[in-house]
Amino acid sequence: MKKLTSTINIVVFGSGAVGKTALIYRYINSSFITQYNPSIDNLERCTKIINDVICTVNIQDTCGSDRFETLRELYVTSSDGALLVCNGNSPFTLTELPNFYELIREFKSEEEYVVVVVINKIDLDLKIDIEEANQFAESINAPCIQTSAKTNKNVDKAFSILLQRILKKNPPKTPRKCSIL
Repeated sequence: MKKLTSTINIVVFGSGAVGKTALIYRYINSSFITQYNPSIDNLERCTKIINDVICTVNIQDTCGSDRFETLRELYVTSSDGALLVCNGNSPFTLTELPNFYELIREFKSEEEYVVVVVINKIDLDLKIDIEEANQFAESINAPCIQTSAKTNKNVDKAFSILLQRILKKNPPKTPRKCSIL
């Protein structure tokens, strides 16, 4: 029996310095990145098996700066879902998440697009209101996952939940046999 395959495109949104690149790097390479160029958007690719489906996962890393705002529309329209990331050590980054969510909703409906809220850097002293983050996530029908890219806490879980929900909304099609005469 032939394995099902799927290509999934996701984007990671959040303010600057919330750990978007570190989360992606940890998920793909199983290690923590300490130095990177924060001024560029980058596309990463990996292969993961999710619910017995071989998935090619394209992950769009975004710059937290508004300088690349024009690219955000492209990222949303060409993706299946997003992680909305805030820094558990910075309350301001939580207040920015509704702006990223509204950007998504300008181009994609809730029925066609999956979102997971991520509170990153939980290895540091938490300064955000976790209940406020949970309420925001609940208001947009999204799970809220607490992660640490540094310690690898729940990083795979955050991405896996996003990918599983995308596959549920957009199941891979069974390959058909074709005969050309």
